Amino acid sequence: LFLDGKEQGRFLSPVEFRDEESHELFLALRYDRGGAFVTLLIDDHFLCNKRFFPGLLPYESRPALGAHSGPRQHADFFVEDLDLSWEDPLPPARATDQPDALVHLFGKATLWAGHRSEEQDFDLPDLPPDQLRRIVLTLQLEPGPGGWDEWDRGASVYLVAKGDTHPSKPGAAGKAGVQGASPLKRGKGDTHSSKFGSIGQARAPGTRPPTRIELFRYITPFRRRYAWSADVTDFAPLLRGKQRLGLSISTWKGKSKPQKGFRPRVTLRYYKGRPSRVPLRVIPLMQKSFHFGNSEEAIAKAFPGMRVPLPSDCGDAKLRVTVTGHGQDGEFSPSDLHLRVAGKQEFQKRLWNEEVYLNPCRPQAGTWKFHRAAWAPGSYVPPWEIELGPWIRPGQALSLRYWPGLYKKQKGLQASHSISINLILYR
Repeated sequence: LFLDGKEQGRFLSPVEFRDEESHELFLALRYDRGGAFVTLLIDDHFLCNKRFFPGLLPYESRPALGAHSGPRQHADFFVEDLDLSWEDPLPPARATDQPDALVHLFGKATLWAGHRSEEQDFDLPDLPPDQLRRIVLTLQLEPGPGGWDEWDRGASVYLVAKGDTHPSKPGAAGKAGVQGASPLKRGKGDTHSSKFGSIGQARAPGTRPPTRIELFRYITPFRRRYAWSADVTDFAPLLRGKQRLGLSISTWKGKSKPQKGFRPRVTLRYYKGRPSRVPLRVIPLMQKSFHFGNSEEAIAKAFPGMRVPLPSDCGDAKLRVTVTGHGQDGEFSPSDLHLRVAGKQEFQKRLWNEEVYLNPCRPQAGTWKFHRAAWAPGSYVPPWEIELGPWIRPGQALSLRYWPGLYKKQKGLQASHSISINLILYR
């Protein structure tokens, strides 16, 4: 999929279509504020199912068909049953679809070995979530003053939550309404010095550290510029008014001058309209890095269950779980993730990506094509989203437990998961 001459997505076909037989290709575009949902099938096999592509705007569509004749210079080319339809054509004004508010962030920030994170205060558009159709975050990555850090690095855009969002002790309710062990509580085999910035911070006795709510995780490419965009409408209750936002990249290069590193540029685009559902609150449940041993007891202690009291006006909910594997062993080995809801319903996901080589951010140097634990160099890391609607009972508590599967790491090699879990409540 190309947009304005730039590759946006590449898909591996489950159907071998180079067999000189006829195949049916189906493409559907559903335009919305800020982009379009794309569905692509070949012979009833999905290559892409309602995937949102920011920036894909309405255009005057014209089909263009072509064929490659192979070793022969002349060949017959047949197209059968070409069927085109346009439903509910949009007025010309929608073809531009300019955002109703545009905010540029971190215009001069440079991250390098001596300055791996930066936080700034911003005045964001004070638009109510029930009047926002979509918020799109775009990150443009440029080299530091001395050039690139040569390696792929874990990176994040986050928001610093206000107030005490953690319970004072296991079993007590904090302001965020979460009961259970604090997401920042240490367990054996657990550390909070994350690739995405240290979470355990120095603080006065009796106070709690500010909570980082991860908005956007990405992995830097091997020595090249790139830009990524993602829908962050779920965070609409937070992305308004005066807020403190941060950037973090786990770079270790650049101690010499001029510094090698990265210059991230962030843009937020706000599109007004009626949302499909109104985000009510964002509750951060976990933000940490877990270093694996070989002990089930260590995993059980580091990942206890949680009880989340729900407000009376909560009608729906979703979990956004972002996990990536790191370390010499954890980066290149698959593992399993588990989630239990309401004490009985269990979800599972394989933390593995075998389509790294399809990443449109290319060419790159280094080992960018190799399979990895849920990420690729030069890519946005989409969250694992779990819909919780069937288990929502307004005014009651929702029980949740997340844990990684037992991991047999190789002796002498490091394996860790960087974990971010946010609960989105909807009206």
